[in-house]
Amino acid sequence: MFKAFLESTDRRAFEGGDPTRGAEAIFQAHGGGKPESGKLAWSPDEAFAGRAGDVGVTWGHWRYAPVDPAQKTLAGHYVTAWRKDIEGHWKGLIDIGSPD
Repeated sequence: MFKAFLESTDRRAFEGGDPTRGAEAIFQAHGGGKPESGKLAWSPDEAFAGRAGDVGVTWGHWRYAPVDPAQKTLAGHYVTAWRKDIEGHWKGLIDIGSPD
């Protein structure tokens, strides 16, 4: 599901190090269609947009709840830079998160 929000050249850096580039590479890095090991939820606290309305930034909180109740739920903060694609859909360009 997260893949639907990514621009094809998106980058992300959750675990540190060099970011993974591209929606497909990110999808593969997070299991590539295997049964989901948990649920990722995020909620923006603030959003900002450029005057032209084609770029923006959101920041807020994320939470990852594993399917396995023996595993610890994770939570943190994120910042995402967005751009509207040619069809007018918002797509994430850069998504950076850190755990609390």
